[in-house]
Amino acid sequence: MLVSGGFRSSIPLPQSGVNFSQLDRDVALKWARQQNGLGEILLSVLHGRDDSPYRRRLVKRPFMCYLCVGVVWRALELWKLDNTLTLAVDVAVKFRDIVNWYESIWPCAEIRRWTAKAVGDLEFIQASTSTPVV
Repeated sequence: MLVSGGFRSSIPLPQSGVNFSQLDRDVALKWARQQNGLGEILLSVLHGRDDSPYRRRLVKRPFMCYLCVGVVWRALELWKLDNTLTLAVDVAVKFRDIVNWYESIWPCAEIRRWTAKAVGDLEFIQASTSTPVV
């Protein structure tokens, strides 16, 4: 599972209507570090050999795309709440690349719509900060 229950209670889904003003920065950083590490692992598998058993397992899991989109949304919400959490932007960028990969092999109009909104938010972040978002 990508997001454990403990993190889910501290960093709820953006659509859940939870009051985000009570952000626990330490828990948010812990979550961002964990997701950053997971994103690096997934990206290394996706950019690895085509005959890798790990890559073949990821190809057979189309619903992981929804989980990755959720991570992107949570990371963007964290950054909107605290602009000093630049690690959250890195997490969003890594998982955006994973979502793009999944979208290329499992096309879905709903995921495309969510991804377009997330990319728009990332472009807004890039325009509002001095650090470029790749």
